[in-house]
Amino acid sequence: MCHRSKSELEAYVQATMSLEQQDQIEQHLEECEACFTIYLDVIEMQPMDVALSENFTTDTMEQLEHLNLTPKKSNQNKIVGHYLLAAGLTIVLMLSGVFQNFLSVTTNLENKSSLTEQLMEKTNVVLEEMKGEYK
Repeated sequence: MCHRSKSELEAYVQATMSLEQQDQIEQHLEECEACFTIYLDVIEMQPMDVALSENFTTDTMEQLEHLNLTPKKSNQNKIVGHYLLAAGLTIVLMLSGVFQNFLSVTTNLENKSSLTEQLMEKTNVVLEEMKGEYK
């Protein structure tokens, strides 16, 4: 595999090469971990000329004030409608006896021992058998 030079990677970061060359370097960086490490080093060494204006915070806050961030009435009406629908369905299902079946299932499950208890019982049986064999 042919590794890319540091100068090629710097040109790639600065976007001073053709699109075809950029595509080739991108493909190579996806496959070559050594070149990707060098690429990350090149990125870290690039100077950052990003400077925020003195009024950045004030300008941003003014733009946010102009946005309407309150929920719309139609959304609130939809939410209330969904809650009413859910409550109504719950009442209908309770009156029709659908939830009675769930009670019988949970009662049957409560009468059975838990998986942990079953495992402990089987482990005790195996240990008792092992004690009997080694006496």
